[in-house]
Amino acid sequence: MGRKNGRVVIRAEGKSAHASTPWEGNSALTGLLALLMQFPFADCEGQRRLRGLTELFPHGAFYGEAAGVAQADELSGRLVLSSNVLHYAEGGMSGRIDCRAPMCASEETVLEVLREKLAAHGLYLPESCKMVPPITFRKIVRLSRRF
Repeated sequence: MGRKNGRVVIRAEGKSAHASTPWEGNSALTGLLALLMQFPFADCEGQRRLRGLTELFPHGAFYGEAAGVAQADELSGRLVLSSNVLHYAEGGMSGRIDCRAPMCASEETVLEVLREKLAAHGLYLPESCKMVPPITFRKIVRLSRRF
């Protein structure tokens, strides 16, 4: 953390990992969000949405429990869900949520549940977001309308 041109600059570095072994990675995004939530920012719609995203995708969590979509089966393993990309600027934010879902997962048990959880925080997945066979979805997701 430092200053540049009168602004605070925070550099976050993570470690990538395969979705089958997420514990080997370290998300720079969720770590940065966890840090930012420690600052006493003014209460506003954008801040509340960031806080909601941080609650649904806490740093160090990989399996979707916080987002309420934890699933697993013996053959294909556990659902891995991560918020990997976030664009936040004055007036709105968007990002990407990646998922490696077990074969027992469906749009009803993953996407619809995730849509409900996100909506509770003013965030949303577009209706165009679908699970791509056989078991994964990766979609640029609009996490918020303009605020």
